[in-house]
Amino acid sequence: MRGRGAGGGGGAPAPAAQCGVGGFTVRFPSLDIHTIGAGGGSIAAIDPGGALTVGPRSAGADPGPACYGRGGSEPTVTDANLVLGLLAAEAPLAGGVELDPEAARGAVAELAGDAGRRRAMSASARRMARPDAARIIVDRLLELAR
Repeated sequence: MRGRGAGGGGGAPAPAAQCGVGGFTVRFPSLDIHTIGAGGGSIAAIDPGGALTVGPRSAGADPGPACYGRGGSEPTVTDANLVLGLLAAEAPLAGGVELDPEAARGAVAELAGDAGRRRAMSASARRMARPDAARIIVDRLLELAR
């Protein structure tokens, strides 16, 4: 098993005498690894320094992503996937939820506009279009998962 380990050296994870799970201390030998999870409701945003973040805030299932049409307005991974055509807008989700591509595009466009207003962003990032913003959200999520 390969991982970054506690020391960040790129080797195997280091052993740990105790760890935390769900806010509880577990005093049992384990491996010192860190995990991240990002579901479709993970919210993409531009932080004060101008960097794109994905999560840990989540739109959850209710109101959910903007494309659910339940009042969510911040761009999520699901919205980005819909804008990129990785989700079929015509295929209803469980519970009969129909996806709204225009709402997704609007949320992602808002993120692109926010990026454009940040002086710390590069000139090319300030000019990014909606599909570019959606691709960047998905790419950032994949980068975090590595």
